[in-house]
Amino acid sequence: MNRMGAHRPIETGQEAREYISSRSVFGIKPGLSRTVWLLDAMGHPERGLRFLHIAGTNGKGSTCALLYAICEAAGMRTGLYTSPSLAGFEDRVVVRGMPIGEDRLVYHTRAIATAIASLDADSPLQPTAFEVATVLAFCHFADQKADVVVLETGLGGRYDATNVVVPLVSAITNVSMDHMEILGDTIEKIASDKAGIIKQGRPVVTAASGAALGVIANVAREMNSPLVIYGRDFRSVEEERSLSSQRFSYWGRRRDLLGANLSLLGPHQVVNASVALAVVELARNAGLAISDDAVRAGLRQVVWPGRFEVAGSDPLIFLDGAHNEAGAIALQSTWETLRLPKGILIVGCLKEKDISAMIPHFAAIAKEVIVTQPAQSRALDADELKLAFQTYQRELCITVADSIADALSIALASRAGKGPICVTGSLYTVAEARAKLGDRRDGVDVTPVS
Repeated sequence: MNRMGAHRPIETGQEAREYISSRSVFGIKPGLSRTVWLLDAMGHPERGLRFLHIAGTNGKGSTCALLYAICEAAGMRTGLYTSPSLAGFEDRVVVRGMPIGEDRLVYHTRAIATAIASLDADSPLQPTAFEVATVLAFCHFADQKADVVVLETGLGGRYDATNVVVPLVSAITNVSMDHMEILGDTIEKIASDKAGIIKQGRPVVTAASGAALGVIANVAREMNSPLVIYGRDFRSVEEERSLSSQRFSYWGRRRDLLGANLSLLGPHQVVNASVALAVVELARNAGLAISDDAVRAGLRQVVWPGRFEVAGSDPLIFLDGAHNEAGAIALQSTWETLRLPKGILIVGCLKEKDISAMIPHFAAIAKEVIVTQPAQSRALDADELKLAFQTYQRELCITVADSIADALSIALASRAGKGPICVTGSLYTVAEARAKLGDRRDGVDVTPVS
């Protein structure tokens, strides 16, 4: 037998993060058997927890952030599990506003590593990095005695490591084309994968439409799960907007919320908030005590970095993680709804993304584009990205920057009369820019390049 053997002792947070990252060699593999095995080895921490489980192509992270803020405002000890993080692994696992501490990260990682060390090196049960992270999160939420956990899927739904729970309520925000190499090359196939989170008899909320909605409705019918649909069972209207918040009204199945203030920007966030409110209605039926005052407070206070985030006021700087066609459409819609002038876009994307579908929406709001690439192995080369923009619109002013820091420097040096700056194309691009802009706010100059 070829066992993995004793792992290197895990004594620090850095060693814990390195151990989790080392599991990336096992890639992305379909199936739940590895997660179930590891949960069994850890005593099934998920079984004592209550979950709100959220999937979707776009908006699932925002919807999770909204639900988390609402549950926190209701006084519940709330857990939040999301991916990826813009600031570091610990921010993916949060309870009561506090990312998992280094001591608990080390403790749970050490226990998980000990369990995995019992497996043969070539065992089909060797878990991936995301599976390890998910089980670690469940262990922490159980350890912290969370009242409820808001749980975001990582990729798809049916075979996602999070899909081992039986939630109070599920939600599928929407379905569009993304991750086709894994989830399938049609809307129907992608919707079928995401609909895999629907559990027998448990209600599900969605803002999906068209063919995707048809697939979700069929699965919900087969699972005897009540299906609550945006536009049919609940609706919303945006009423006022500014660069700091927007106001909207919501009409639900049993309760309405009129004139609510939402700190997230863009028409798509009103839809995401409406999905969250429909989930809240159903969660109340399942025993969660959430008042209308808590709902209003959560909507007003929610923070979700990198989603049309205002990162600077002089000049105006936005960070938006649009990384597929639907995200690019939402960015253009938000920009135009706020009546912003065309600006400087800093764009860095990943190789596997459908760049040609995003570029028309980026170009529609850009006076100038600076193409670059995040420090990521899957990053698309900036010269290739420049060629893609030129193929679409040759007269567009395009500059190549070697790094995101250089791109920011160029934009800040040349923005006179050119409107706002927006960093987009990937959450990895946004994360780097956010870190650099944070340095700038803390007094470290972003020196213009010559």
